[in-house]
Amino acid sequence: MEPSYVYWINPTPQGPVVTALFPDKGSVDVSGNHDGRQEIGYYEHVLPRKVFDHVLALLDQAGLENLPVSPTLPPDTPVTSVGKSWAQRQPPMVRGYALWQVPKALQPTMDEFRLQTTELLKHPVRAIQGEGVPVKSQFLLEDTPAFTITLKNVGTEPLKLDNPFHKRMEEALTLHLRVRKDKPPDQLREGDTVWIECKLDHVRLADPKAVTPAGRQLTLAAGAELRFFIRKKLMLAPGRYIAELDYRTSRFKDDVSSLSGRLNMRLGSFEVLDK
Repeated sequence: MEPSYVYWINPTPQGPVVTALFPDKGSVDVSGNHDGRQEIGYYEHVLPRKVFDHVLALLDQAGLENLPVSPTLPPDTPVTSVGKSWAQRQPPMVRGYALWQVPKALQPTMDEFRLQTTELLKHPVRAIQGEGVPVKSQFLLEDTPAFTITLKNVGTEPLKLDNPFHKRMEEALTLHLRVRKDKPPDQLREGDTVWIECKLDHVRLADPKAVTPAGRQLTLAAGAELRFFIRKKLMLAPGRYIAELDYRTSRFKDDVSSLSGRLNMRLGSFEVLDK
C-alpha cells in the first residue's frame, strides 16, 4: 500500500525542521531560525506527483525497512529521522540516527529532502518574521536602553501568536533579552553577558494610540505586523554591546493557525557612554 506521505526530521541547534511530502504537495514546519533566517512558521506548496514518486523510489533503493535500528542514544543527541506514514496504519515506518551515524544508503533521500525543503521555504503560509534594533546607537549610563521590535506575518494566511502584552508572558518566558559585550565569543568572561526575562512593564506598543492586544493570543492578518518597544535598565559598564531577543510562542489547543517555536532576533550593537 502506498504511504500517505513521507517525511524527514532535520535537527538544528534552534529546533527541528520537519519536511513532509505528499502526492500533490509538500510542507515544512520550522520551529527555530533556519538557514540564517529570522523566521519561523509553516510553509506549503503544490508539487508535481513525480517528486513524491522519486522520494519513494529512493527510499525503496535504500531499503528503509531493512536498515538497522539505531541503538539507544544519550539524551539531547541530535537525531535525524526519515519515515513513511499511512493513513490507516500505526505506527509509521521510520528510522532515526545520530547525525554521524546516518547510513550511506539514506544520503540520496536526505539530499532530495534538502532540495525540496529549500524550494518549499519560498512559500510561507503562516510564518512570522522578526526584526529589532536599538532605538539609538548610544546610551548614557543613566539611560534605560530600549529596542524596537517588529513581528510580521510574511505568510498568506492569518496566524495566532502568544501575546507579549498578556500577563501569562512572564511565566511562559515569552520574551528573553540577552546583552553581551561586543567581543569574540571565546573572549567573553563571566559577567560579560546579561540575561533578562522580560516582564510586562518592560514592553509597550510603538504606537501610543494603538489599543494593547488583550487575551493570551493575538491574531496577525497576512502582511500585518506588531511593533513594540522593550525598555529595561541594564546597569551596564561603558563599552560596546550586542543584543538579541528570543520570542517564544506555543500552539494553543491544537489550533493549526497558531505557531509554536522560538524566534531569535539579532538586535545589533550599541554603545554605553559614561558621559
